[in-house]
Amino acid sequence: MTRSASGLRHGFSRPLSFACLQVHLRSFVSADIPTAIDLWLATPGIGLTVSDRPDNLKQFLQRNPDFSRVLTVGGNLVSVVLCGHDGRHGFLYHLADDAIRAR
Repeated sequence: MTRSASGLRHGFSRPLSFACLQVHLRSFVSADIPTAIDLWLATPGIGLTVSDRPDNLKQFLQRNPDFSRVLTVGGNLVSVVLCGHDGRHGFLYHLADDAIRAR
C-alpha cells in the first residue's frame, strides 16, 4: 500500500492522479452498444446470446431507461453494467471493467 498526495492509501505502485482525467458515470445509451459489446467479448466469463445483439440491446435500453450505466475516462468507455427489471425484480446481466484502459 502506498499513499497518494491526498494521504489516502491505495494498492497501486504509483500515486493516483485524476486531476487531468475527465471521469464520467452516466446512463448507458444506444451509441455505447458497439463499444460495450467489444468490452464484454474481451472479458473472460461473459457469454453473449441473441439477446445481446445491437438491435435487441437498443430495445432493452428503451424498456429500462437509466438502469444501465457506463463509466468513461478521458472520453473512453472503460466500464459498463447492463441492468433491468421485470416490474418486480431487478437484474444485473453484464458487468465489465477495462482497468488497463482506465490507467
